[in-house]
Amino acid sequence: MLLDLWDQRDSVKLAGRYHAVYGDPGGRGSICSPEEPDLVELIGEEAENLVQLWSVLERNSLTRAIDAFVRGKKQIILVSHTGEPLVVSRQQYQDLAHIQVANSIEVAQRSNTVNYNLQKLHPALSPKASAFLERYYPGKWRMLRLRPVARFRQLLKQISGH
Repeated sequence: MLLDLWDQRDSVKLAGRYHAVYGDPGGRGSICSPEEPDLVELIGEEAENLVQLWSVLERNSLTRAIDAFVRGKKQIILVSHTGEPLVVSRQQYQDLAHIQVANSIEVAQRSNTVNYNLQKLHPALSPKASAFLERYYPGKWRMLRLRPVARFRQLLKQISGH
C-alpha cells in the first residue's frame, strides 16, 4: 500500500507485495524456489529480480552504500547475507530502498519499533515517500517509532484520499 501511495513503478509495487516468497537472510523460509518460472510469469522479470535480490540482501548494506548512490555511481555494490558482493543499478538500489522503508514501516505496525536507520536512505527516496515520512514522523526520523496503529491508518487514509 505504501509503495502505491509513493507512486512507485508497477515492478516495485509487485516486488514489495511478493518480497518474502524466496525467504530472507533472517531465516524465513521460502514459499517457492527461484528456479520455478511461476513467479516471473505472475509479476514479471524486473519485479522477480528485485525479489531475488531482496531474498539474499544483507539489509544494512543498503545504508552503507548510500554514499555511492549520492555520488552518482551507475552501479552500486551491496552485500549478500553470505558476504558476496551484489552489483545493482541505481534504479535497483532506489527500488530496494523503497521496499526497505515500506517494509520497515509495516513491521513497525506489528512490533512497535524498527531497529533500522531509515534516515540514511532518504537521498534514494522519491519525493512522495520523503513527504510521507516527514509528515508522519516529523523532524528527524532516525529510528522509526510506531505511533498508535489507529493514527497510522488514519494518516494513510488522508494521504490516499480514501
